[in-house]
Amino acid sequence: MGKFATKEKSTKAPFMLPNLLVLGLLRRPRNAADYLHRAYIIFYWRQCKTLKSRLKIILAFLISPVTIGQDILYWTRKLGKNAAASANKSVVRQIIEQFYLAFFFSIDAQNYYLQEFYQQDGLHRARHFVNKNALKRGVYRLLTLHGRLLQPENAFFSLGDKTQFTRFCTKKGIAVVPILYEFLADGTVIDVYGSKVNDVIEFPEHDVFCKPNVDNEGEGAVAWHWQGDNFFLSAAGIKLTKEQLRTHLHKLASKHKSGSYLVQPLMLPHTQLAPFRKKATPTVRVVTYLDKKMRIKVNSAMLRFSTDPVSVVDNANAGGLVSPVSLITGSLGPAVGFSADNLSLRFDTLPESKEQIKGRIIPYWQETLTLVKQAHSYFPYRLIIGWDILITENGPVILEANSQPGLCYLQKAHLSSLGQMPMAKPLAAHAKSAVKKLYSGNADSARLYGKTGLNRWLNWIMQINKQSVHLLISGKVQGVGYRKWLLKQAQSRRLKGWVRNKKDGSVEAVLSGSSVAVEDVINNCWLGPERAKVKDVIVSSHQKSVDNNFKIKKTN
Repeated sequence: MGKFATKEKSTKAPFMLPNLLVLGLLRRPRNAADYLHRAYIIFYWRQCKTLKSRLKIILAFLISPVTIGQDILYWTRKLGKNAAASANKSVVRQIIEQFYLAFFFSIDAQNYYLQEFYQQDGLHRARHFVNKNALKRGVYRLLTLHGRLLQPENAFFSLGDKTQFTRFCTKKGIAVVPILYEFLADGTVIDVYGSKVNDVIEFPEHDVFCKPNVDNEGEGAVAWHWQGDNFFLSAAGIKLTKEQLRTHLHKLASKHKSGSYLVQPLMLPHTQLAPFRKKATPTVRVVTYLDKKMRIKVNSAMLRFSTDPVSVVDNANAGGLVSPVSLITGSLGPAVGFSADNLSLRFDTLPESKEQIKGRIIPYWQETLTLVKQAHSYFPYRLIIGWDILITENGPVILEANSQPGLCYLQKAHLSSLGQMPMAKPLAAHAKSAVKKLYSGNADSARLYGKTGLNRWLNWIMQINKQSVHLLISGKVQGVGYRKWLLKQAQSRRLKGWVRNKKDGSVEAVLSGSSVAVEDVINNCWLGPERAKVKDVIVSSHQKSVDNNFKIKKTN
């Protein structure tokens, strides 16, 4: 069967949504999805530092009818007849709807079919759909910065660093799949406690799961099955001794961008979920978020499992199915795949074994919800987290956490767009608050954009205004690399000015240049480098002339 592949033919730039960037500026937000898109629009325009990058958006918008038409023709030829048979909607009407959604809302033809917007309620759901690229390349980044500024006292680290995340959870007593060893490109081996164990490592004599230390949608993951007599065997039939596997993992680490490969025990599912396992252990994706009062809530969940007899990962991209999970009972709904031949097909039973899907109860369901809420409480600066949970005979354990969870398949499983989900309004409120707090242009006594909202919008888009500001930064800001960090922040944005330590323990700086760039650096100054703990940033206008570069001055 054909599948929706993420690497299919594409006629658009991967992260720029020109029609949304242009028409979204003119459209008044009417729902949560619109407000989330508005946050992306503002964020994206602010990243356009040159006239060339802004003209590129306008040009892409002007030629969009052509690129949209090409995209529609490709996907309609591929899927139009199947959709017509499923929803009793003519191909001509499908084309008209696709053009409307693509031109005004940047919903491409692939998503039109993937999310079943050709169904009778499709256009209504589509108006609440939030584009994946808008989330990952704008909204999530904005929410991450906003969350950090709301909780500056909490130590921050990337959830994508699997070793750091696992060690943190282990320290806090959170049930997590352990990392037995980490193999580095330089030949070093590190254990779960972070200690080098090159000479004393004893490779485990049981099945293991090896993967790179980055978020990579399962790419590079391999299960190695212990055969006894010093040998491991992969699903591809490769047989290696323990020493050969060690050498192999070091080589993989040296070739991978993360420079690191992890070894974990191969976890088996609870017997109630065993029918869902071929080579890959099924996982439950649970999404939690913080509501307007910063309380942890669960938005939705789904079970992911592979139908591929070879694949060791359960990603839908790898030929899997997803089944919605009831938050109240933990029961499964009909599973859905991503086959181009059966666009609307739902599975009440597993395709081959005919084992029950619909109505099956996820074991330890209440314990699973308790686990993800407990885990989220240790990351109060994360406004949304996607958790991958393994349900074992002994209870749920966390496999991974995702700060930018993909929601495409979750929306498909529940046939409900993000804007219709419980977390939509809280996330939209957080996004609005982030824009207001981070991009208002009101920095203490310094007004970066003038007095009117029109001036602010013009500067966000055109970045024509220049400003000079004086900063006085207090807290633990000396002896932590703050000046070098601020030098890099300023130089990367082509700002002029200087930074220096003061004898009272504070840091003083002057920034001069684009108002947008100045505001971005001011926001970042509240965070500073990793070891800094900023207490206050006092901003005022600076009237004196500034040199044509940025430098570090001597202590005053």
